[in-house]
Amino acid sequence: MTADFESTVFHYRKKALELALKYESADVASLQMDLREAMHFRHSVLELGCGSGRDAAFLNRLGTSGSITATDASPEMLREAGRIHPEIAVSLEKLVLPHDLHTMAGAGRRFSGVYSIAALMHLSLEHIEETIGLLELITEPGGILFLSVCTERDNDNGQEERIFTLQPPKWWKKQIEKTCFRIAEMKTTPDGLDRKNTSWINITAVR
Repeated sequence: MTADFESTVFHYRKKALELALKYESADVASLQMDLREAMHFRHSVLELGCGSGRDAAFLNRLGTSGSITATDASPEMLREAGRIHPEIAVSLEKLVLPHDLHTMAGAGRRFSGVYSIAALMHLSLEHIEETIGLLELITEPGGILFLSVCTERDNDNGQEERIFTLQPPKWWKKQIEKTCFRIAEMKTTPDGLDRKNTSWINITAVR
């Protein structure tokens, strides 16, 4: 784990309760509509960076996806996810990107749907590329990859502990197309917390 990523995980560990409440308050109706469409009837689903458990719980309530494995690098965030959404507690696992994906791939674990919301941009450029390459290995042929990443944001006056790798949509498109994933849709979306100068993209790709 790099020093920058250690600082990011530490931020989520010490502020887990505050951040979980913040994520639960966000307006994610549009985002979850896209997530529902992407993960519809996927028999096994993996989430990278589950945070408060909001989105895994959403899919669980829908009941149209199969088993859901929701992961996060912060044990404290996993604890909050299980507290807020006890119905998904048995589905929570600790997973540090990208390293633990090597273990997952080596163990033969495969998923028909993989999604990550507001998580991959916390990795370095190198680790984003490595993660996307590993997702190719753990996603079944015909499986769906859904990513939501921030492409622009205020820097909080330089007081931010977390790493933010902010790249334009064309960069993300290029990284995904280096693999066998084919992009089905890319679109910009509003910020769920109504923050100024903050932009997001949702990407849906097929393996």
